[in-house]
Amino acid sequence: MLDGAIEAYLSHPELMIGVHPEPETLKLESGAAAVASSTQILLRVRAQIAPVRVAFWSQVGIKAGTLVVDAVLEFPTTFVHVFDTDKTVFYSRRIGGPGRHRVCVFVDDPGAASRVHLAIDASPRVGTSGAAAGIGSVRLSDGDDAGSELEFWLAEYDRPLQRLSRAIACVARRAAVDRGLFTYDIRQLVEWVRWLTPSLSLEEAQAMGILLRDGIRDFEKPVTAFQIDALAGNVMDRISADL
Repeated sequence: MLDGAIEAYLSHPELMIGVHPEPETLKLESGAAAVASSTQILLRVRAQIAPVRVAFWSQVGIKAGTLVVDAVLEFPTTFVHVFDTDKTVFYSRRIGGPGRHRVCVFVDDPGAASRVHLAIDASPRVGTSGAAAGIGSVRLSDGDDAGSELEFWLAEYDRPLQRLSRAIACVARRAAVDRGLFTYDIRQLVEWVRWLTPSLSLEEAQAMGILLRDGIRDFEKPVTAFQIDALAGNVMDRISADL
């Protein structure tokens, strides 16, 4: 699942992810995108130009960008810490517990990252999966209700038509299993639309939610990619018309 995300402007082009809240002696070799030990990861990121975004994932296998670290870290406590070299930016996040945890780090631009996906304890057991060209893929563990997949598609805003189509397919699939999830999922779509298009008012974004809700309810069975893409295209066209 998506446990959280932060965005921060950094003064230095290095970001640390570690089990301790203090820098270690790790050094990035010339041209290296990342380096890892058993207790800390050091990433080369973009600085002083735009925010760096770090998303935290757990118990789900994702692929978003390029894998630069796949390591096992020894956690003495239940927290992972993210900070820059002078600790102007500092963030701590609780994880499952102390001990050995597999940590995978994906970035958009190795050596100059601005989007970082930190996946902790991705399960090797794979249930359903989803993929989209140019976005990435998500692998769900056995028993996952596909909520993690929906979170993955709605985590960012590039390739919005593709993301919305994948999200609609996920919502329709989840609703067929548990109608109780449907209202909540539609609210997630509304929030994504609202953040995608800041010029829309909340009321206008909620109107898009009604369009999505009714469109998914009216899907003919079996649901086809044509129906999903048509609904996503309709929503995106309406958003464009309102700009």
